Amino acid sequence: MIVWSGFGFLTPIICVLCILLGNSVIPGIPYHLSIAFILAAVINWFAGKKVNGGRSRVLKDEQTGEVFELKHRSTFFWLAMEWWSVALIVFAAIEFFH
Repeated sequence: MIVWSGFGFLTPIICVLCILLGNSVIPGIPYHLSIAFILAAVINWFAGKKVNGGRSRVLKDEQTGEVFELKHRSTFFWLAMEWWSVALIVFAAIEFFH
């Protein structure tokens, strides 16, 4: 089962597209998969910041006086899109030193 919310489904799509791009455009270059993972991480980071950085709504419960902030969250497997970029950098390092 794949779990996402909002635009979180873009994380694996960005990763797969960058790997396909790396395999087709720069296959002769050593460490082309590491380059593809880094490119995917950068694109995913900025896409995540764009979709998760929007406006939020502040609501106040009239009975208790508690304040709630509602924000749009785009997640993939319960992690915000931006944090998957860190994992992609780790994958790039593993592939580089493999």
